[in-house]
Amino acid sequence: MIIIRTPLLDLNTIIALRGQRGHGFAYGRAKKAIQEAIYWELKAQIKPKFNQPQDFIFHWYCKNKKKDKDNISSGGRKLLLDTMVMAKWLPNDGWTEIGDWEDEFSIDKDDPRVEIVLVDHI
Repeated sequence: MIIIRTPLLDLNTIIALRGQRGHGFAYGRAKKAIQEAIYWELKAQIKPKFNQPQDFIFHWYCKNKKKDKDNISSGGRKLLLDTMVMAKWLPNDGWTEIGDWEDEFSIDKDDPRVEIVLVDHI
């Protein structure tokens, strides 16, 4: 299991950052900062064995119910998979490497995080 506690961007925030006039690089800067934090969290954990294609279960532990589930998972999953590629945990995040995924949601106001479980692709 992989555990990430770095606050991630939801899809609505990504869209807003990309659309800011005069701030075309706002999303890029935010993504870079978040990916760096995720990278160091990954490096502190034992790298699991990834099969190809690999299925994932993302369990999103949210602080509250203010954000829609689809916004949380869409934006967060993009950052997580891109960072796994950057950290060389995955060779790529295309169809060959990524099988299916499932999202689960819970509330944990004291410890918001995402837990990622790897499941062999069937």
